[in-house]
Amino acid sequence: MAIVGALLNLLFNKKLVVNTHVSFSFNKNNIYSKLLFLVLSRASKILVLTNQAKLELLKMGIPEDKVLVYHQWIDKNLFREKGKEKGREKLRIHINKFMVFFAGRFVKAKGIELLLHASNKVNKNVKIVFVGSGPLKD
Repeated sequence: MAIVGALLNLLFNKKLVVNTHVSFSFNKNNIYSKLLFLVLSRASKILVLTNQAKLELLKMGIPEDKVLVYHQWIDKNLFREKGKEKGREKLRIHINKFMVFFAGRFVKAKGIELLLHASNKVNKNVKIVFVGSGPLKD
Protein backbone atom coordinates (compact mmCIF):
# COMPACT_ATOMS: atom_id res chain seq x y z
CA MET A 1 0.00 0.00 0.00
CA ALA A 2 2.96 2.32 0.55
CA ILE A 3 3.73 2.03 -3.17
CA VAL A 4 0.17 3.07 -4.01
CA GLY A 5 0.46 5.91 -1.49
CA ALA A 6 3.73 7.07 -3.06
CA LEU A 7 2.13 7.11 -6.52
CA LEU A 8 -0.85 9.11 -5.21
CA ASN A 9 1.62 11.41 -3.46
CA LEU A 10 3.26 12.09 -6.81
CA LEU A 11 -0.08 12.68 -8.57
CA PHE A 12 -1.82 14.83 -5.97
CA ASN A 13 1.10 16.31 -4.01
CA LYS A 14 -0.42 15.37 -0.63
CA LYS A 15 1.48 14.29 2.47
CA LEU A 16 2.29 10.61 2.68
CA VAL A 17 2.35 8.84 6.05
CA VAL A 18 3.34 5.17 6.06
CA ASN A 19 3.03 2.72 8.91
CA THR A 20 4.89 -0.56 9.05
CA HIS A 21 4.33 -3.63 11.16
CA VAL A 22 7.62 -5.35 10.47
CA SER A 23 11.35 -4.85 10.98
CA PHE A 24 13.47 -4.46 7.90
CA SER A 25 16.83 -6.09 7.36
CA PHE A 26 17.67 -5.62 3.71
CA ASN A 27 20.79 -5.65 1.63
CA LYS A 28 21.17 -2.17 0.10
CA ASN A 29 22.02 -3.69 -3.29
CA ASN A 30 18.78 -5.67 -3.42
CA ILE A 31 16.18 -4.28 -5.87
CA TYR A 32 13.42 -4.64 -3.26
CA SER A 33 15.47 -2.55 -0.81
CA LYS A 34 15.99 0.13 -3.43
CA LEU A 35 12.26 0.24 -4.19
CA LEU A 36 11.41 0.34 -0.49
CA PHE A 37 13.89 3.18 0.06
CA LEU A 38 12.43 5.11 -2.88
CA VAL A 39 8.88 4.72 -1.55
CA LEU A 40 9.71 5.48 2.09
CA SER A 41 11.81 8.49 1.10
CA ARG A 42 8.63 10.10 -0.27
CA ALA A 43 6.89 9.78 3.11
CA SER A 44 6.55 12.75 5.44
CA LYS A 45 6.44 10.35 8.39
CA ILE A 46 6.96 6.62 8.84
CA LEU A 47 5.33 5.01 11.88
CA VAL A 48 7.01 1.86 13.21
CA LEU A 49 6.20 -0.43 16.13
CA THR A 50 9.69 -1.01 17.52
CA ASN A 51 13.00 0.73 18.05
CA GLN A 52 14.62 -2.08 16.04
CA ALA A 53 12.43 -1.27 13.03
CA LYS A 54 13.46 2.38 13.35
CA LEU A 55 17.16 1.46 13.46
CA GLU A 56 16.80 -0.66 10.32
CA LEU A 57 15.20 2.26 8.45
CA LEU A 58 17.95 4.60 9.65
CA LYS A 59 20.57 2.10 8.38
CA MET A 60 18.84 2.22 4.99
CA GLY A 61 19.35 5.98 4.93
CA ILE A 62 15.87 7.18 5.94
CA PRO A 63 16.26 10.46 7.89
CA GLU A 64 15.64 10.07 11.64
CA ASP A 65 13.14 12.95 11.77
CA LYS A 66 10.84 10.97 9.45
CA VAL A 67 10.66 7.84 11.62
CA LEU A 68 8.42 7.71 14.69
CA VAL A 69 8.15 4.72 17.04
CA TYR A 70 4.49 4.39 17.93
CA HIS A 71 3.57 1.64 20.38
CA GLN A 72 -0.03 2.43 21.22
CA TRP A 73 -2.22 1.47 18.24
CA ILE A 74 -5.13 0.69 20.55
CA ASP A 75 -7.72 3.21 21.73
CA LYS A 76 -7.32 2.74 25.48
CA ASN A 77 -10.62 4.52 26.12
CA LEU A 78 -12.47 1.91 24.08
CA PHE A 79 -10.41 -1.14 25.10
CA ARG A 80 -9.72 -1.07 28.82
CA GLU A 81 -8.99 -3.64 31.45
CA LYS A 82 -12.08 -5.05 33.11
CA GLY A 83 -10.36 -7.42 35.48
CA LYS A 84 -8.66 -10.76 35.07
CA GLU A 85 -11.43 -12.70 36.78
CA LYS A 86 -14.19 -11.41 34.46
CA GLY A 87 -12.16 -12.21 31.35
CA ARG A 88 -11.29 -15.70 32.51
CA GLU A 89 -14.89 -16.34 33.50
CA LYS A 90 -16.10 -15.29 30.06
CA LEU A 91 -13.50 -17.55 28.38
CA ARG A 92 -14.24 -20.37 30.88
CA ILE A 93 -10.60 -20.53 32.00
CA HIS A 94 -9.99 -21.43 35.63
CA ILE A 95 -8.11 -18.75 37.58
CA ASN A 96 -5.32 -21.21 38.46
CA LYS A 97 -4.55 -22.15 34.85
CA PHE A 98 -1.69 -20.42 33.10
CA MET A 99 -2.98 -18.61 30.02
CA VAL A 100 -1.17 -17.68 26.82
CA PHE A 101 -3.11 -15.14 24.75
CA PHE A 102 -2.40 -14.48 21.05
CA ALA A 103 -4.20 -11.63 19.31
CA GLY A 104 -3.26 -10.81 15.75
CA ARG A 105 -3.27 -11.89 12.15
CA PHE A 106 -2.89 -15.60 11.64
CA VAL A 107 0.17 -15.44 9.37
CA LYS A 108 3.51 -17.22 9.44
CA ALA A 109 5.50 -14.03 10.16
CA LYS A 110 3.70 -13.62 13.51
CA GLY A 111 4.82 -17.08 14.68
CA ILE A 112 1.31 -18.52 14.73
CA GLU A 113 2.46 -21.90 13.34
CA LEU A 114 5.13 -22.19 16.03
CA LEU A 115 2.60 -21.38 18.75
CA LEU A 116 0.13 -23.91 17.34
CA HIS A 117 2.83 -26.57 17.25
CA ALA A 118 3.81 -25.76 20.83
CA SER A 119 0.18 -25.84 21.96
CA ASN A 120 0.06 -29.59 21.28
CA LYS A 121 3.01 -30.17 23.59
CA VAL A 122 2.15 -28.02 26.62
CA ASN A 123 0.87 -29.16 29.97
CA LYS A 124 -2.93 -29.45 30.21
CA ASN A 125 -2.86 -26.75 32.93
CA VAL A 126 -1.85 -24.25 30.26
CA LYS A 127 -4.64 -22.71 28.19
CA ILE A 128 -3.77 -21.04 24.89
CA VAL A 129 -6.30 -18.58 23.48
CA PHE A 130 -6.12 -17.42 19.86
CA VAL A 131 -7.97 -14.30 18.70
CA GLY A 132 -7.75 -12.99 15.15
CA SER A 133 -8.09 -13.96 11.54
CA GLY A 134 -5.95 -14.51 8.49
CA PRO A 135 -4.87 -17.09 5.95
CA LEU A 136 -3.84 -19.61 8.64
CA LYS A 137 -7.14 -19.38 10.54
CA ASP A 138 -8.15 -22.97 9.75
